[in-house]
Amino acid sequence: MESVDNRINDDLQLYARVPDASVKHAKGFNALRYTSIQDQVNADPEYETEYMDCLVANGWYKLANNHDICSDELKGRHFKYRLNGKSLSKAEKGTFRSGGMLIGRKNDDDKFILYKAYNGCIFPLQRRKF
Repeated sequence: MESVDNRINDDLQLYARVPDASVKHAKGFNALRYTSIQDQVNADPEYETEYMDCLVANGWYKLANNHDICSDELKGRHFKYRLNGKSLSKAEKGTFRSGGMLIGRKNDDDKFILYKAYNGCIFPLQRRKF
C-alpha cells in the first residue's frame, strides 16, 4: 500500500485554471493555428532531441533529483518537466510539459511547488518521493 506521503492530493485538481488577462501574445498570434513546443516535443522524437540540446546549450540544466526543485535558488526561474503518469489528466508517464516560472511553496512545504504557467494560470505541482 502506498504511504500517505506519496498520495496525490486530488483537491488541487478540482478548480479551474483561469488564464491571466494581462498575458500579451505576439502580433498575429492565432490560437487555432498555433502548435505549442509542448505538442511538438511530445509528437516528434527528432524535434525533442533538438529542443533539449538547444535548452542545454542556452544554460538550462537537469536537476540531479526531484527534491532539488524545492531550492530557494530556483524561485523565479523557468522550468519544464515530465509527468509521472499518475496525474488526473491520465497523460502517459514521460509526457513533456512546458512548465512555467517557479513562484514558491506553501508554508515552506516541499510536497507542493507553485508555478505560473505561460498563460498566466497558477498551478500546484506535487513532488513525489521516489
